[in-house]
Amino acid sequence: MMGTTVSRWVLRGLAATIAGVFVIMLAHTGVSAGSGGGDRIRYRFTLHPPAKVDAPKGKAKYEERTSGRKKLNVEVEHIGDTTATIEVFVDNVSVGTAALSACSVEIELDTEDAETVPTMTQQSLIEVFDADTDTKLLTSAS
Repeated sequence: MMGTTVSRWVLRGLAATIAGVFVIMLAHTGVSAGSGGGDRIRYRFTLHPPAKVDAPKGKAKYEERTSGRKKLNVEVEHIGDTTATIEVFVDNVSVGTAALSACSVEIELDTEDAETVPTMTQQSLIEVFDADTDTKLLTSAS
């Protein structure tokens, strides 16, 4: 009987360790996934500068519903004064441009508003460029 109890604790510990490793892997890539009751998938991406500096920073959220509706929201802040317009790429395809206001900007795309939203996965690459100089400002790549 004692061997069975020990085996259960070992299996529970192993399962907890595997779950912890999965969470660490998601955190390392800057992506988090979730579900909304089974009728949608959601991914969150942390955007950071290609070089490890304090500014700029950003985040992105993607949602896809079983109905076919897709939404993408990209928020960027602490962009320097020299950048006037950004261009956002998902998996090397431009999804939109936006002018900065007070060194920040938000792009919201929704298929319900007849906007094109790419189908994304946890491995999708999001990149933000200065639209005038083609300088990469942020990326979801680790």
